[in-house]
Amino acid sequence: MKERTPDENLVQKLAAGKLFRIVSFIQSFVHLCAYIASFVKLIIIEAGGYYDIGLMIFIGITLLSMPLFSISWWLIQHSLKISKKKRFWGYCFDFSASIWSIFIIKLSYFM
Repeated sequence: MKERTPDENLVQKLAAGKLFRIVSFIQSFVHLCAYIASFVKLIIIEAGGYYDIGLMIFIGITLLSMPLFSISWWLIQHSLKISKKKRFWGYCFDFSASIWSIFIIKLSYFM
């Protein structure tokens, strides 16, 4: 079995980091679209008042979404520097944030 040179390892690591960056960026974009769609439905369409249930739901969505946006931004910024293990957990995070985005849409439009 042929052993890889340090240059080949670096190229493979950069390619894996770039793929992870693209996946994280797409997940962040999907999450942002879901968050904006939630805002439009709960605040603009339903015209939520000060103590309306739509406003309370949106505040809850916001409280849970802001840390997700922050973590996603950090992952995108550090995608080329993180280890394989952290990249694996980053993919798990992206998957769970995508599930949260789907739940936001379901909560806003279908409940």
